[in-house]
Formats: sequence, structure tokens, C-alpha cells
Amino acid sequence: MTSEIKVICNTLKVNTRLCINCFKDVDENIAQKRISDSVNSMSFILVHMLDARYFMARIAGVHLTNPYKELLKTVKNNDEYLSPPPIKEILDYWKELSELLEEALKNSDESELMKETKFNFPNDDKTKLGNLIFLTEHDSYHLGQLGLLRKLHGLESMSYS
Repeated sequence: MTSEIKVICNTLKVNTRLCINCFKDVDENIAQKRISDSVNSMSFILVHMLDARYFMARIAGVHLTNPYKELLKTVKNNDEYLSPPPIKEILDYWKELSELLEEALKNSDESELMKETKFNFPNDDKTKLGNLIFLTEHDSYHLGQLGLLRKLHGLESMSYS
């Protein structure tokens, strides 16, 4: 395992746990509630993060279909997110996929990760590894949003334990 993949795996492992912690004491009402029209709900952010992790899994060689693929075909923003799945269900997929993704990354082929991709993420490295690095940062970015939203909904800070 390359040092880059080790960092990605460690970051995603921590983010997996922290994301679950972000939803402690979050009921469906809180999960769907938007603090303003310009801020996404916790549920919408989580479905978006899960979709990105399914994309990461494909890059790493795990070809699973996102269970919310059809939903995401028609929903491009929180205003269109009218029939959200239950938070527990999303988190169950999150946990399951996170384990598979970590295993796939640990077993990834370094030469395969150095192949160029057609994806245009806002970073200079256009390889599969570069895509994974960007998407790991993307994961962390949205995790910060979830932590802040907890506080704005009147819940205690996200726990690191």
C-alpha cells in the first residue's frame, strides 16, 4: 500500500466514524430540516457524500450500484429532495460501503491508480489516485458541514470518540 493510499484510508476511516457521530440524536425531522433556503439538510449532504463514496469505490475497483442512483438522477439540489430516504437506512449503506471501500483501497494496484482519468476535478492530478485524494478532501469538507449543522440545530458538538 502506498503512503498516499494509507493516508486516504486513515482519513476515510476517521471520517466514517465521525459522520456516524454527526447523526447521534438526529431524528428525521432534524435530518430533513434546512436552517435556511440556501443551506442543505443533513440528509441531503449525507446522500451526496454517500454518492461520492460509491464513485470512489468504482475508482478503486468495487462496482456497486448506489441504491439512491435513481433518486439522484432527478434530484440535483435540496429543493428537489422531496422524498428523502430514512437516515438510518442511509447510514447503514454508509457503514457497509465504507468497509468495502477501505478494503478495496488497501488492495489497490499502484500502477492502476496512476492511470489518467477523464474526470475534471478541481485539482492538478488527473490520475485515479488524484481523484481519490480530491474525493477524500470532499468527504472531509462535507463532514465539517454536518458537524456545524449539528450545532445550528441545537445539538452538542460532534464527538471524536
